[in-house]
Amino acid sequence: MRRLLDLIALGVVVLILLGMVMSINHGKRREQAIEAARLSVERIQAEVNLLRALGSVETNDRGHPAGVDPSWFDGELPMNPLLPAGQRWMDLAKPGETLRRHPRAWEVEEGDEAMFWYNPVQGVVRARVPRQATPEETRRLYAEVNGLELD
Repeated sequence: MRRLLDLIALGVVVLILLGMVMSINHGKRREQAIEAARLSVERIQAEVNLLRALGSVETNDRGHPAGVDPSWFDGELPMNPLLPAGQRWMDLAKPGETLRRHPRAWEVEEGDEAMFWYNPVQGVVRARVPRQATPEETRRLYAEVNGLELD
């Protein structure tokens, strides 16, 4: 009986340790995905700025490229690993969004939004993020991925 209780206790300890290791690994993967998404935004924005400065792409009357071409990135946009790979496209700001620096829909719930948003009037690129447990968590994640200060 004593040996059975020892085995059960050992099993519980092993399960707790396994859970802790899995939790730590999940946290690290999440941080890596956030960093990769942030770097993707920076990469796209840098390419937009560079091509605008070089004058090697057609620009609008505000001096920004009219769109973002995947060929600038060897045929595919950079990834936003926070969202499913099937959403690897970029939305352009709609006519009612041209004065905005952020998309109206910046959180993704069901996979119907693009990974990225570009406003050719403002010349800004933003990454969308998955909906989190609370609106505040989603807002914090959006700010972190897009390199924004929370106010």
